Amino acid sequence: MTLIKLLTIATLASIIPGQLLRFSFSSVSAFNLTDIFASITVVSFYANAFLTKSLIFPKYTVAAWLFSLSAISSTILALNFFTLPEIANAFLFLVRFIIYFSFAIVSANTISKSQIENWIDYLIIIGLVFSILGFVQLLVYPNLSSLEIYGWDPHVSRLVSSFLDPNFTGGILIIFFALATTRFLFSKQNKYLLCAIIFATAGTLTFSRSTYLGMATATVVIGALRSPKLLLAGAVFSVLTFLFIGQVRQRVIGALSVDETAQARIESWQKAIVTYSKNPLFGVGFNTYRYYQRDIGYFDVSNPDGGHSGAGSDSSILLVAATTGTVGLVFYLSLIAASIASSLKNSKTNSLKLATTASFCGLLVHSQFVNSLFFPQITIVLWFLLGLSSRQE
Repeated sequence: MTLIKLLTIATLASIIPGQLLRFSFSSVSAFNLTDIFASITVVSFYANAFLTKSLIFPKYTVAAWLFSLSAISSTILALNFFTLPEIANAFLFLVRFIIYFSFAIVSANTISKSQIENWIDYLIIIGLVFSILGFVQLLVYPNLSSLEIYGWDPHVSRLVSSFLDPNFTGGILIIFFALATTRFLFSKQNKYLLCAIIFATAGTLTFSRSTYLGMATATVVIGALRSPKLLLAGAVFSVLTFLFIGQVRQRVIGALSVDETAQARIESWQKAIVTYSKNPLFGVGFNTYRYYQRDIGYFDVSNPDGGHSGAGSDSSILLVAATTGTVGLVFYLSLIAASIASSLKNSKTNSLKLATTASFCGLLVHSQFVNSLFFPQITIVLWFLLGLSSRQE
């Protein structure tokens, strides 16, 4: 178990380099350091469990396996429309989902109750390093236009840290914010309050509207279940940033007036809904959405593969519906519901459970505007926390 814990630490620490260490093996496929460490950790864990014949599966695991089976079925059916190499590539993404979800099982089986607080602190430290890296990036490299030739969006004057995308960066900051805030509310130690303020500030500087909504949702959940005063503090923080930071004001007003970015997001939703309506039972196949959009002509001729975001939709739920149909959507929503139900139990009196509940709720909102529920470095932390919270049931 010591080796597995060390590998788990390495996997979580790989969040810090994020997408900076990204290795492409085709024009549309790539893997990162988190994929490598997560795979080694999970394989080692299951090998050890096979030898010791000792393994605990939390209740929500059933929903995860059912969703995986439905995703496998939809992808096999997609053989009628896509080539074998394309289907093989699609299966790799499904394998990634299984590996990342397995981190819930890893943490539920390897980390004792007495060690949980140390692991939470470790995650908060990772979040601090990640945030500081973002502040440094915003100061010395605020313009990402030079990365556009590599498939990244040309974000300017936005905190992106090592994810190179403000929306996904904001997604993981929601988790770090929830962890630090709940730790402060339960321990009353000011160091956690400082961490929460740092994460909230970093999230603000992403200028990501989905992050604002996700962090607000997490704040409401924590405030409603533990501290109503937090709701007032969150409201004051939001008003002050709106009044005194022009770019925040511009982004919020842009959403209300449906600016170019908002319009692009609406079009992404419409495409996913149309795809689902045409393939309502099993969808077009898990992780075949890039090929479907290419074949139907959704991509611009100057970007025939859709770039880094071509495989997804600006809504994780709509992406699941489009690629796995009603069958997969039902099982996936069951997984989300079971996960929130598991973390919600005793969340009023348990810091980790409250943080996990707030993170899930915040990211559920966040993921309706960006595909954050399938972003590697976000999901690895989310499932890890879920498994960790299972130890306290």
